[in-house]
Amino acid sequence: MEGTLIGNRSDEMQPSESELEDKFAKIIEKTQGIVLVTTSSQNIDRLVTIFKAAKRCDRMFIIDFYTAEILEILKEYGRLPNVTWPRIRVCYPQLLAHQFEKQGWDDVLTHHRKNRIKWTRINEKRDKVAMLVRPGFMPELKRFIDLSRATWIYSMWPGYFERSQSLRKLKSFLQEQGVRYEYLHTSGHALLSDLKEFVNKLSPKMTIPIHSFHPLQFLDHFANVRVVADGKEFNI
Repeated sequence: MEGTLIGNRSDEMQPSESELEDKFAKIIEKTQGIVLVTTSSQNIDRLVTIFKAAKRCDRMFIIDFYTAEILEILKEYGRLPNVTWPRIRVCYPQLLAHQFEKQGWDDVLTHHRKNRIKWTRINEKRDKVAMLVRPGFMPELKRFIDLSRATWIYSMWPGYFERSQSLRKLKSFLQEQGVRYEYLHTSGHALLSDLKEFVNKLSPKMTIPIHSFHPLQFLDHFANVRVVADGKEFNI
């Protein structure tokens, strides 16, 4: 069982996605320029939240072709934002495109081109755009996008800034351009209270901590805990 929020993060307040949507909408509504959002392309709940907030504020949601491919694959499992929808368009960051070409994934690049929007067009419509960005988008941001009166919303764990030099460079660049910074995030990890309820209902014979900075603290909250070191073989 994972325990990301056990330990020094156990008291974190975690708003719901619907609460987060309202906060996104308020910030987007107040922004006169382009809205940039950094989040994981695999955080499906967050993509839905951003799309809903952008729609409420009459803005297009611009995603890259990698994100578009993820949503395309998953669309059969739920009503998710799709690039065929009129309020969604696909951008093509060159660095990301080169990575896909090297891997031989040209079919992904080709598949989403019919829903492509040019960078010059994004800039023309910037006051009506909410766009996903990552560090690899910086060449296009520098070359094509007017960042005056823009807002950057960071929607991931803040600890990534310490681990990622490219993310720090993106933050520094946007700060230098005078872009307003906002932090909006809620964890996808379970709270300690939820983990306790989960274990209480399952009554497992053994609980093994994974994905936690504080696996030994499981001993304070759960019975039948077996702490196993990373890489150590354990027979069940």
